[in-house]
Amino acid sequence: MKRSGFIFSGILCIIILAKASAQRIVPLQYRENKSFSYDELINLYKKLDQVHQDAMLTEWGMTDAGVPLHVFVINTDEKFTPEEIREGSKGVLMVMNGIHPGEPDGMDASVIWVDELLNDPDLARKLENVVLCIIPAYNIDGMLNRGCCTRANQNGPEAYGFRGNAQNLDLNRDFMKQESNNAVSFAEIFRAFDPDFFIDTHVSNGADYQHVFTLLHSSGDRLPEPLSTYHRKEIVPELYQKMEKKGYPVVPYVNIWNDSPDKGYPAFYDSPRYSNGYTSLWGTFSFTPETHMLKAFPERVEATKAFLEVSREFLNANSRKVLVYRNMFRAWVKDATWIPLRYEIDKSEDRRIGFMGYEAYRAQSPLTGEMQLYYDHTKPYEKKIGYFDKFNVTYTAVKPRTFVIPFAYRKLAEKLEKAGVVTQKLRNDTLLQAETWYLPDVKFQSLYEGRPLFSLKDTAVLRVKEAVPVKAGSVLVHTGTFNDLYLMNALHPYGPDSYLVWGYFAAIAEQKEHFSSYIFDGYARNMLDTDAGLKAEFEAKRSADASFSSSAYAQLEYLYKRSPFAEKTLGRYPIMMIF
Repeated sequence: MKRSGFIFSGILCIIILAKASAQRIVPLQYRENKSFSYDELINLYKKLDQVHQDAMLTEWGMTDAGVPLHVFVINTDEKFTPEEIREGSKGVLMVMNGIHPGEPDGMDASVIWVDELLNDPDLARKLENVVLCIIPAYNIDGMLNRGCCTRANQNGPEAYGFRGNAQNLDLNRDFMKQESNNAVSFAEIFRAFDPDFFIDTHVSNGADYQHVFTLLHSSGDRLPEPLSTYHRKEIVPELYQKMEKKGYPVVPYVNIWNDSPDKGYPAFYDSPRYSNGYTSLWGTFSFTPETHMLKAFPERVEATKAFLEVSREFLNANSRKVLVYRNMFRAWVKDATWIPLRYEIDKSEDRRIGFMGYEAYRAQSPLTGEMQLYYDHTKPYEKKIGYFDKFNVTYTAVKPRTFVIPFAYRKLAEKLEKAGVVTQKLRNDTLLQAETWYLPDVKFQSLYEGRPLFSLKDTAVLRVKEAVPVKAGSVLVHTGTFNDLYLMNALHPYGPDSYLVWGYFAAIAEQKEHFSSYIFDGYARNMLDTDAGLKAEFEAKRSADASFSSSAYAQLEYLYKRSPFAEKTLGRYPIMMIF
């Protein structure tokens, strides 16, 4: 009897193991240096949806490829819509993959990871306090443009997608300007699910070093207290410790080019054009894992999967605490009077971090004849280096009660609405007491990501309070909500990625009318003859500025800008503010 019972138990174990094995859907082809194509990837998620009642794959929004985005949700409560999830008390971990499809590590890692989780007998405990939301492939356009050879600095896989989307945009510059359908759809997805943790998976460029895994995360200095301290002293250190236990010692994203990291390097400034900066505007703790491009593809996939898992572990164990801190952020941003907008790295203060690198040297290139940077893999090192991650605020703005978007710019309000902002459209022409800003130093900088990029110096701004006629169809955007940090970054001219910076008001920097010297010369002389103060100011400038005194046109232009002929619209910021 014992013998037959033993045989029966053995057969039963084999059957159970065979069934468990059969439930695993995702092939581990990454081990052979192969990544999934778009169709292969989505079909795997569809199969996971069909097999597992805890998971659901849904289409959400359109992309520039004419193909919808997908969101794969895992919730052991079997509630999958944002509304149902918000009714519960679980934290939300969102993972976005394939924003740069030439960096496929996260796409493969995520589908393997969720396949493992869904077949884990301990799934209920592992997702007791967490809902997972996976965007399998964000830049579908670039993923469909598949080939072997667009990542010259990267070690595998055999085939992958392309960085640019169907408009040849880098989608990791498009979050604020929303020039792509992808970005519009993401804004809706992100605001609907309102994740507590957000992960955007990448592969690095740049220097050579021993680390397989580096991490870029939202800067503690750019989060209000007490979120800043919680992020800096609890979340990030624990994620680092967990990764090291899995065999992946982590360093901050190595933000250095054409030089050796052992001299130290600064933190990356992830302004809101980037996923990290954008998602942080709502108090989401955001992370960009960057695996090292020279490491083998299988190793990079494993490292990315490890980070997804440790992030899940942390949020599952600490979801209530994370939610408390995010509620503190909501209260702060809603009630704040002053909003910090611009930052710069403090280069006078660093902290020492452990770094595993290779000795670098420069030698003459046999090809170009110029001195070239090289790394010597026979000389690895481990030592402390400087890391500059302290950010100082360089511009803080008073938050208005209301922004007024004129009818001519009403389409900008649609971008705000996609990000969850409630707007008010005026039904009738009206007169509003508002403040208009005149910006003297709006300068064209360059063409970048499909738009004219402008710079704006922090110089004297003329602020005029006046009764402004506003046309029906114009849009009012009221502050005092969870969206205020986003609104200030979009609509305030000094936001680092504001609509002004991205060229949506480019025409205000263009002078439409001009003067002819032979006509204006006499008028200008009369101005000086009849205005002693202007004459004294003019003569002082001529005495102090040699280039001005030697240019007849510059002198006439100086007076033209102070004449009644000067254009009132030049430099006039179209978005008005009510304080």
